[in-house]
Amino acid sequence: MARQRRSFGQIRQLPSKRFQASFIGPDALRHTAPMTYQRKTDAERWLNEEYRRMELAEPGEWEPPLDREGAKRKQLDGLTVGDYATTWLEANEIRPSTRVLYERLLRLRILPGVGMARLDRLDRQTVARWWATTAKTRADHQAYSLLHTIMGAAIDEGLAKENPCTIKGAGKPSREKSFEPPTPAQVQVIADAMPPKWRIGVLLAAWCGLRSGEVRELRRKDIDMKAGKLRVDRAVSRAGAELVIGEPKTEAGCRTVPIPVSLRPAMEAHLALWVEEGPESLLISSAEGGTVHDGRWNRAFRSAAIRALAPDEERERVRGKVGRPALPDWDPGITFHDLRHVALTNAGIAGATLRELQVLAGHTDPAMAMRYQEVVHSHLAEVMDRVSDMIPTSID
Repeated sequence: MARQRRSFGQIRQLPSKRFQASFIGPDALRHTAPMTYQRKTDAERWLNEEYRRMELAEPGEWEPPLDREGAKRKQLDGLTVGDYATTWLEANEIRPSTRVLYERLLRLRILPGVGMARLDRLDRQTVARWWATTAKTRADHQAYSLLHTIMGAAIDEGLAKENPCTIKGAGKPSREKSFEPPTPAQVQVIADAMPPKWRIGVLLAAWCGLRSGEVRELRRKDIDMKAGKLRVDRAVSRAGAELVIGEPKTEAGCRTVPIPVSLRPAMEAHLALWVEEGPESLLISSAEGGTVHDGRWNRAFRSAAIRALAPDEERERVRGKVGRPALPDWDPGITFHDLRHVALTNAGIAGATLRELQVLAGHTDPAMAMRYQEVVHSHLAEVMDRVSDMIPTSID
């Protein structure tokens, strides 16, 4: 058996080739780790953690590791994934809209699947069986990612030994399909079909890359027409039935965005016609003067998209007031959020670098900015024509 001396504690390799760690505690007794380790680094990590506990403990408060292990096992007795997940959600500071999402994912997907499993006994096979029963929708991927996060927190607290969420690709939904983004002319037709006081919101999403919640929280003070820029510092989101105003989705979401020169006249006209005086006046407001609810906003956009993109016979079936139409079954194939694809795709075509696309969209991850890049087939055809000019003429 090989013994290895350290400045604190001792590690020895057993005949089984596994490593055992021990140390002399404040009580002058030797204390051994409750388990042996396959890797020496894991044994060293345990010793380092024990040393940190000794250093931070108040006089008389230090507990031997086996005593703590016994208390932990008592705490774990009967503790389910559902119990811990609920406690974790209550203990963490989470954005209201994200909390509502997590509660729904727990209630509808995680708890029915693995909620009754013992937290310290949830294994890869159980998680794999649960994942196999899901439809692999975006919500299922979100639920898997949330379970991975929760189990990671349990490991940090010493309530689980390993994360059983190891399925390749799970938790990372792939985009179902690429789509041909609306042309600039189609974007303008959609904007023109919106209620006049909301028209500018479509243009800001399509050419400045703003999210719906960012558009609906912009105020007069955020628009600097002299500099030709707007500032995104806040966004509105929905938590259940309530609208909540807070910071954008990510830290990078707080950003300054240039307003395209050709869009500035429309912005100036909108400010003059539809925005109250005063720095806090909303750029886009409801009929009552407050924040526009996302449900009403999305209905108005869907109606406008149908009016702009649907065949004539479908367009005639759209009845009622704009914003509350009796919508046909025909799908316009585009949501308001898709306008961010328009903004980033066309900015890329215009020559924006990847870093500039990140700033425009408020993304922290370059890969996320790339996900919003679409193939514009008319532009691709132009590119291939230029490639064709590079190909030498064949010689028979």
